[in-house]
Amino acid sequence: MSQSPTTLPNNFRRRLPRALGVLFAYWAFLFVLTHIPLKSMMKIQFSDKLAHALAYGGLAILMRWVIYVWRRTSLKQYALIVFICAIYATLDEQLQRFVPSRSCDLNDWIADMIGVGVFTSLGFQIDNSASGFSLLLLWGIGGVRSAISLPAVRPIGRTSVTSLKCIPRASR
Repeated sequence: MSQSPTTLPNNFRRRLPRALGVLFAYWAFLFVLTHIPLKSMMKIQFSDKLAHALAYGGLAILMRWVIYVWRRTSLKQYALIVFICAIYATLDEQLQRFVPSRSCDLNDWIADMIGVGVFTSLGFQIDNSASGFSLLLLWGIGGVRSAISLPAVRPIGRTSVTSLKCIPRASR
């Protein structure tokens, strides 16, 4: 059942502008943060790929929150979140070519999409989970399985993707 904003109860009408405001403020912050030259930013002490995954995971969570306030989430809406994030991550990486000391990196885009996928799937699982215990159990088993397989996958993470490249920087 589709509801328009005018037929939503009062508490939803109050929460929707707040959710949209937080989403757009975060999105603007993310855009500014990814377009600051690296020389002016402090050094990150952890993997920059982890930062990408967490930043885009946060974007996916906020998009899910807006959709949830608007109406009950569905699989189509989760697919829309992933699609919007994929388009934005592509544009974001391409625009970084024009920022001094930044570059367009396919591995960054992959990290962005991993963050979107993990946090979107978490939201989907929360929506469809009958109990919190079963959700925690599944995530615990997945975490243990990932930790066990980490030594086997580590060499793959060191290789860079060279066959797929971003559009070359325009000559200045």
